[in-house]
Amino acid sequence: GEPITITFSVGIAQFPMDGTDLQTLYRLAAIALMEAKRDRSLGKPHSIHLMQQSSQVPHDLFLSSN
Repeated sequence: GEPITITFSVGIAQFPMDGTDLQTLYRLAAIALMEAKRDRSLGKPHSIHLMQQSSQVPHDLFLSSN
């Protein structure tokens, strides 16, 4: 048979560094997941995004939670 390639992406937000409530942690984990998927599509097999240090978090994602 033909070889099968399996890939996966993970987004992680850490309590309490990234947030102290479930909504914030979930939102930041979703952003980290989107960034991991983007990096994967650019050919980067591994990436780490530290959300508490990221200035690239889309502004509209913060606005939608207020």
